[in-house]
Amino acid sequence: IILSKFSNIKKISDITIKLVETLNIILKNTIIVTDTQNIIIANKSTFLNKQIDLKILRTLKNKEFIEGTEIISIQEENKYNCITYRIMSNGDLKGSIIFLKEEQILEREKELLNMSVKFLSKYLEE
Repeated sequence: IILSKFSNIKKISDITIKLVETLNIILKNTIIVTDTQNIIIANKSTFLNKQIDLKILRTLKNKEFIEGTEIISIQEENKYNCITYRIMSNGDLKGSIIFLKEEQILEREKELLNMSVKFLSKYLEE
């Protein structure tokens, strides 16, 4: 299917912003997108332009996702439950999607995030 001629969205940053906005409507919690060093998109401005822990990136090279409470090293009062999915393209780590929630993360939320990451990864390969 070729829709690029008719698409208003041309750049990966545009599609990622739209994806985060959509996830925010559905999940109603903090969603963060990173490149391999920094937070580049977040639906909570306190996270923007912060660096992510390099240990996370090293771990994501070998694992599809990381789940726990201390995934990102950002000075925050709240402790979040967190899941981080890697964004891969052509075998290379390009970044991650991080989901933060004060309550337990549900399986349906994990599935939606995983599907979102697979979409971004596929989009990057084209």
